[in-house]
Amino acid sequence: MSRFVQEAKNFIMDSFAEERPTVGQKIFIRRLMVPISKLHPPVKDALPQAMKELQQEGLFDNDEGLTEKGVDYIYGDLDSRTQEARTDILNQLRDMQARVGYSPNWRAFITASEPYKNALVAAVKELQSEGVLDESEALTEKGYESLY
Repeated sequence: MSRFVQEAKNFIMDSFAEERPTVGQKIFIRRLMVPISKLHPPVKDALPQAMKELQQEGLFDNDEGLTEKGVDYIYGDLDSRTQEARTDILNQLRDMQARVGYSPNWRAFITASEPYKNALVAAVKELQSEGVLDESEALTEKGYESLY
């Protein structure tokens, strides 16, 4: 694969990433016209091949848009997103100097991407199963002791 095809693939996937995509989201060429105009000619020329390769790799489908594999490419797989979300929750509790009974400030996560929000749900379930958070998503005594 040429370096220009790889640059074109990175450009396409980075363009998707800026949109905080979900599975099935399509990229609209009109939105890319200005960024494409700033690409070097060899990278522009490689765009059709890059799209073809992204489709062959299962990251993107012309009819269906971004695939689950494409979302994982942009955000990491669910396990890594869940670990990131778990760390973010615990750091937020630590930063707010949470005590037993405190809950994370979920409003801080409102602008997160849909895949990250799904990871937050998985992270909360993990923390609850470990006894760090209770059923109401509040910090438990065990969570308090492990947090500090």
